[in-house]
Amino acid sequence: MNVNARAWRTASFTVLMLGFFVLGITAGVAQQTLVPIGQLPGDSFQAMAVRGNYAFTTGYGVLLASYDLPTRYRRGVLVAEDPRLFGYHVALVGDYAYVLTAKKGAPDSPGIVIVDVSAPNNPRRVGAYGAGSSFDGFVVNGNVAYTGRGEQLQVLNLSNPANPQLIRTVPLTGTPAGTGGTVVGNRLYLCEGSAGLSVWDVSQPDNPARLGIVQNIGVARDCVVVGNYAFVSCGAWLGGIEGALRVVDVSNPASMNVVAELRLGSPPFYATNPWYPLVLRDNYLFVGLHDENSVSVVDISNPLSPQVRTTLQGEGAIGGAYLPDNRLVTLRSNTFTVWDISNAAAPTKVGMYFGISPQAATRAGNWLLTAEQGGVASYDVTVPSNPARAGSTTLPFSPTGNQRITIQGDLAVASFLYGGGQEVRLFDAATLPALVPVGSYSPGSNVYGIALQRPFLLVAHGGGLDVVRVENPAAPVREQRIPMNFPNYPVDVAAGVGADGSPIACVVTFERQLQIYFAGELPLIRLDGTFSLPFRPADVEIAGNFALVAGNGDLLVVDISDRANPRQVAFWDYTGAGPGGATRVQVYGNLALLSYYWGLAVFDLSQLPNLTPIAVYDGRVDDAALSSTGDVVWAVSGASGVVALQGRLPEGTSDLQLRALRFSPTDPADLLDGVTVTVEAEVFNAGPESVLAPPVRFVLDGQTVETRVRGTSLAAGQTGIATARFTLRPGTGRTVQAIVDPNNQWNDPIRANNVRSQPFPDLARPDLSVAEAQIQPTELVHGEEFTVRALVRNAGAGLARPVSVLMQYGDNVARATLNGIRAGAQEAVNATFTAAAGQTVVQVKVDPDNRIEESDEGNNELAQNLPPIATPDLEIIDLIFAPANPDEGDTVRVTAK
Repeated sequence: MNVNARAWRTASFTVLMLGFFVLGITAGVAQQTLVPIGQLPGDSFQAMAVRGNYAFTTGYGVLLASYDLPTRYRRGVLVAEDPRLFGYHVALVGDYAYVLTAKKGAPDSPGIVIVDVSAPNNPRRVGAYGAGSSFDGFVVNGNVAYTGRGEQLQVLNLSNPANPQLIRTVPLTGTPAGTGGTVVGNRLYLCEGSAGLSVWDVSQPDNPARLGIVQNIGVARDCVVVGNYAFVSCGAWLGGIEGALRVVDVSNPASMNVVAELRLGSPPFYATNPWYPLVLRDNYLFVGLHDENSVSVVDISNPLSPQVRTTLQGEGAIGGAYLPDNRLVTLRSNTFTVWDISNAAAPTKVGMYFGISPQAATRAGNWLLTAEQGGVASYDVTVPSNPARAGSTTLPFSPTGNQRITIQGDLAVASFLYGGGQEVRLFDAATLPALVPVGSYSPGSNVYGIALQRPFLLVAHGGGLDVVRVENPAAPVREQRIPMNFPNYPVDVAAGVGADGSPIACVVTFERQLQIYFAGELPLIRLDGTFSLPFRPADVEIAGNFALVAGNGDLLVVDISDRANPRQVAFWDYTGAGPGGATRVQVYGNLALLSYYWGLAVFDLSQLPNLTPIAVYDGRVDDAALSSTGDVVWAVSGASGVVALQGRLPEGTSDLQLRALRFSPTDPADLLDGVTVTVEAEVFNAGPESVLAPPVRFVLDGQTVETRVRGTSLAAGQTGIATARFTLRPGTGRTVQAIVDPNNQWNDPIRANNVRSQPFPDLARPDLSVAEAQIQPTELVHGEEFTVRALVRNAGAGLARPVSVLMQYGDNVARATLNGIRAGAQEAVNATFTAAAGQTVVQVKVDPDNRIEESDEGNNELAQNLPPIATPDLEIIDLIFAPANPDEGDTVRVTAK
């Protein structure tokens, strides 16, 4: 048995099917098919070849893409005719690229695809060889190429580059792997995978003759020959053969042997899969470490003792090099980095390309925001037929896995399963398409889901559920943690508004449970009810009084209007091909979008309890979002990028009007610093259609609260109420604002009446100062206690509460807290210290942590001098001996006066 590169590639294969079909009619509802009308292909770097200023890559769903290396800009893309097709090796020969391909789950691969790259910005497919077969390795020797098909070496004539012809087939010991090897002079050094390294006489290029083979060296993937030594990149193999860079003496091909080996990577485990290709610059060999995401730079000046000189971190494969320009490219699944190797011992990074690989999506106006492998991105989707990336942010530690993203107002949040201690990232989204990182949060374990209910963020992770205050996104603060441990850990969380207008949260756990929480007293939340699920969940959303739970391709709707007694309303059982990834559900207006890896289903929630898809799409989908016009679904799917799907979806047309805005308490005397004020918005649906619990955004004094109209839906002609709660802070000249449908989920013909603002009463600021500090007693003695009585005054016009006071004498600190000080009032606070000679000042500070907004922040301290501190003056005036005249050996008692 032999292993090869294709086996490794296939193991992580993903696929997008852009084909579509009509499902017909189910349960009396005519299902329509969503039709692709535009696509921005993703990036998939499974293999690369470099020449001059260009890199040519192949991967999943993309036959060949070209990139300008100086600008790190994608120039041309040749999309595979079948998205199940993927490339795993590319070789450049003159103006042509030879791409080795395979097709997931199908035997009809086109084999080796030939692409004309004479115009790098416009690669064109011009031919193919070996349809229905897969090949391994591609080594060029003039007009002849050597490639493996199983345990056979095929010798090809490339005189007509677009139409290779088979010259002959030669039996092999194993199956070639990686690049296949290299030709030096009249010898072919062939990497035969787990069979080892063989050497062939190719003095007649079209008729290779075997000279010898060295075996038991691991999985040979590439080699570089210098003099009498071949440096072979060897992966781990059976029988305890470790992955290593092995040096083989090839001076006598009939009797080759390993003369040195170098374990690469981090001890004690090391890398098991040194990768390919290898690049030699001067006496330095660059070796990619596939399983460590790094590249080792090895000094081979002494072939018998190669040494690692430095390591390039971040990417575990080499794309290629163009030595005349001192350019090296390293890569991973969706990024590549360009290095200057003019000083091979100490390469310098030139720049990085962050590829298109969206895994999760949400919409903000005409922008599509995505969480991707290693970062976040924004796309301009104004023109569905031509989506374009507008911005991207590469994040430290290359976060990845189970990506999620959400946005409310000017705050966007993305989460990742792994993130190097920064699994949750917060972004300023005030100036889209820019997403500016402003903060991060880590719960200390893998993150599975997030829900934003400003000013709080709910984080579901391997250790439980966290409630995090994000009022200051640069410094998130955890307020509460509900511990949950394996196997019943949370896999997602959603936030919404219950039937009584109270904020609620729903959590789904790995052990098939839906948990409903009362969140009306955030940051504290309380578990009110649970519901057993018929499948293992992956995602949850809240739509009015309903919780939508998705998993394994299925969708369950649960009525949670009575939190303590949830009940099933509807269930859709997915019966298609088994989902290969996490199922996701998103709600936009009355529509629910269910993504289940192999496709997408759209449901009209206004038709509940009928839960039959109104539209479907057969193709790879990781997540989906609805356009602002409501007639385009944006599907994102990793290497397949962003796909626009069009159909005749219900427009959800309704004229939502925000008719009134009020708050309580209303008496200015009760609107004090720290008081909770309730703001209520009256929303009227002027029709013509019912609207499912429309969202409302409230803004007051820089604080934002997102909520929904109470109840399941707001019928045409009905009025609904949405409420929000704020903690008051001092301020003047403010307004309170409410916006219904802030993210334009419904087709609303009159947007002007969706917003309402009104002045909010001024809340004057206090002005705290230390009026005086009295010392008692007035005569102090070293070592004796004294009391400081500080008088704190509020000279401002607003209430201050609570008020902290700090008093310090030398190294001794005393703190006290006053419940509050009204405007014009003063309060006293006491502290006791022990007098010490030489320490003559007591410092008194009010609001030492600067937590109270004041009209004057400069008068909060007082330094009080102490009265003189008396110290004793001791004198010995007499010594008495007993006995007065002692003899030698007597015991004498001495008394001092």
